[in-house]
Amino acid sequence: MSIKEKIKETYNLFAVFDDPMDIYTQIIEFGKKNEGLDKHDKNENTKIYGCASSAWVKTTKKGDCFFIKTDSDTFIVKGLLNILEFILNGAKEKEVKDL
Repeated sequence: MSIKEKIKETYNLFAVFDDPMDIYTQIIEFGKKNEGLDKHDKNENTKIYGCASSAWVKTTKKGDCFFIKTDSDTFIVKGLLNILEFILNGAKEKEVKDL
């Protein structure tokens, strides 16, 4: 599935909610499903600075495809990062650059 298709799927998932609290709850549920990073992968190289919560993003490239793993100390940020993982994992370099 392409990045654009994944973005559309994510949009459609959230479009069914009328109440913003339902969206918030859904993001938290995504956060609870985020596998997180191993302790040794939470370091200065993977830390996102400027975020009020602690957050980490580890990227890898296999062939022409990118993969990320994320983690945070709060479920809301973990959920947002999990959505980012869904959208970007397996994407080809050109798709990421075009995004």
